[in-house]
Amino acid sequence: MYAQKIDNYSSKELEKIFTKHIDKQARVTTDLWKGYRPLFKDYDITQIESAGGINFKALHTVIHQVKYWIRTTYSWISEFNIDRYFDVFYYWCVFYRVCQFPI
Repeated sequence: MYAQKIDNYSSKELEKIFTKHIDKQARVTTDLWKGYRPLFKDYDITQIESAGGINFKALHTVIHQVKYWIRTTYSWISEFNIDRYFDVFYYWCVFYRVCQFPI
């Protein structure tokens, strides 16, 4: 799991995330948003109906958790440091899971 700040909702911004985090051999499932279409040439993307978020419930749960954590932890958000906030959130998620299921 990871989170990354994007400047806008364009295909170019999505391509940065795909290039950095998603292997070209991966099978990717997305909603029907048109912004993914330019990535079809390089990635194995299957698009399905979102059905109001029901088909992507886990994804929407994580998004909600990130937003809630940032809103309740910090009184002011620096755009410069947003990626650091995401890193701290990810660290605590991993730490919590390790403590829950020790090796």
